[in-house]
Parts: sequence; C-alpha cells; structure tokens
Amino acid sequence: NYHSFLQSPLCARDLILVVSEWQRNNYIANGGVPAGRISVLRNAISPFFESMFGSGDPILEFKAWPPVMAFTSTPYKGLKAAAIFFRELRKVDRTVTLNIFSSFEMYPPNKEHRLDRSWYELYESCRSMLGVNYVGNVDQRSLARTLKTTLALFFPSTLPEVSSICIMEAMAAGCMVICSGLGALPEVMAGFGHVIELEDGKIVQGRHFINRALELLGEFKRGDAGLADRLRQQ
Repeated sequence: NYHSFLQSPLCARDLILVVSEWQRNNYIANGGVPAGRISVLRNAISPFFESMFGSGDPILEFKAWPPVMAFTSTPYKGLKAAAIFFRELRKVDRTVTLNIFSSFEMYPPNKEHRLDRSWYELYESCRSMLGVNYVGNVDQRSLARTLKTTLALFFPSTLPEVSSICIMEAMAAGCMVICSGLGALPEVMAGFGHVIELEDGKIVQGRHFINRALELLGEFKRGDAGLADRLRQQ
C-alpha cells in the first residue's frame, strides 16, 4: 500500500518494485525515495491473451458485426461514466453494442463495495439500457474469446491507476483502446489507441469519448486499412 509505505521507515536493504514509470515517479516525488532504489517490473497479461493472432491474420475480419465495444475493469474505475457516455453514443449510432464485464463478485462477501447497494442499482440501470449487455465477471478464457471479436475497449477511467492489465489484454486481443489520460494509462498504451485528454487535469469529458468512438466506428465500417495496421502493430 503506497500510503502505508510512506509512513514506514525505509530500510537500507529495501528495493522497491513497481509496475510503471508513473508509479516510480510518484514514489520519488511524494515519498522522497532515491531513484536508484526503485525498479520497474511492469505487468503482464493472462496466458489466454497471448498470441491470439498470427502475423498475417486479418484482425478486422475477426471483429463482430454490428460493432461491439467493451468495458472490462472494476466498477469503481469508470463504469458509471462508461454507461453515461455510451448512452449518448448510442443516440448517434444505433448499430453499436457495449458489453460490460464488471462487478465486485471476485471480492469477499463482506467487501465494502459488495455491501454498497448503489452498485447493484447501477448494474440494473445498465441492463435496462438499449445496446448494453451487462454480463458481470467471466473467466479469463471466456473474456479472451469475447474480446477477440470486440472492436474497442471503451474505458473512461476515473481512477489514476499505476498500470492497467485490462488495457494490455484488450490490446493483445486486437481491440482499439479509448481511455482517459489518468495515471499510468497512457504509458501502458505505449503510443497505441486513443488517450482522451482531461479537462483541468482530472475531469473526463464525455463528448471527447463519444466523438472518438464515432470516428473509430466510421473507420471500422469503411474497412480502413490504417485501422487494421494499427491493431496489428499493437
């Protein structure tokens, strides 16, 4: 835990292992930790997402039609924003579907989020939305199989994460990622996908997500060769 670490003494033998440069820089800036004491290991995807496509595979031909987007992170990392933004997107393009693979069911029954009924109200709201398929949690094999046919990860994250395995998995599955620029998310994307800049450094703007999603849907419907190349490169 980052905050607990800052309150504890740093032993001479301690080496701190982190998963992103963004996280490393935060330890240096906010914890006064010498840069030489921190190593970046990075994160890794599930084995089910490895080598999903051959070098010559036409990735766009694996993607479902009509187009499908997905939200695959935990609810507190932007599910409410994703639902609100997608509702507006769907008003403009009625062909697109959003699959939501998100809940707190992987946590113990006494976890605070599982005891908070407002999350269940949000799930029900998602189920009632046109074009939304609320699934909840699935195993990694099923998620990989589904993302292989998914066009984009629709991820307006509202939390400055130190990394994001869900972004890495989506990229490996040939999904275009549309996400907010919080924390280490731009670093994880490594120049691929689309980072939506924040207003005042912290406010996620729905109109930017919607506009970029519409552009992506247009590229997909035209069979844009540039889109196919970008997905193959990532």
